[in-house]
Amino acid sequence: AATRGVFTTLTASYFEVTNDLTVSGNLNVVGNINSIEKTVTTLEIVDKLILAASGANSSDSDTGGLQIGGYNGTDNVASVLYDHSNAALDFNIGGTTEIRLEDGKLLPQTDSDVDLGSSTLQFKDVHADAGYIDAITVTGTSTLSRYLY
Repeated sequence: AATRGVFTTLTASYFEVTNDLTVSGNLNVVGNINSIEKTVTTLEIVDKLILAASGANSSDSDTGGLQIGGYNGTDNVASVLYDHSNAALDFNIGGTTEIRLEDGKLLPQTDSDVDLGSSTLQFKDVHADAGYIDAITVTGTSTLSRYLY
């Protein structure tokens, strides 16, 4: 028997809403929030912080992060995941780590595998304090100053 109305307190072992639910005030959830809706395409969070693995230690947070597409654990997706062994964020495409951000370093996962820009989409300027370039090809009109070895 369904009951309708305004409740000050509602205790139930199971509660199902089959239409819209509007909460005025705070919504405090003790336990898990499970989404079974497969048609919703957007979760919009305005001006708030999302915590992944809140309260967990570093090793328990391993592979926590944001996955776009697929299902939990599938590799045909894009993701940004925490990598405990490197204390880093891994940027993954199709299940493969392409770029790793760790303390003071932005690194490709595999040597000589990731391009920075392309022949049609180039970075405007590169500013570096010091560095090493393994090889360079100059095309077009270029001005090089300082010493070339």
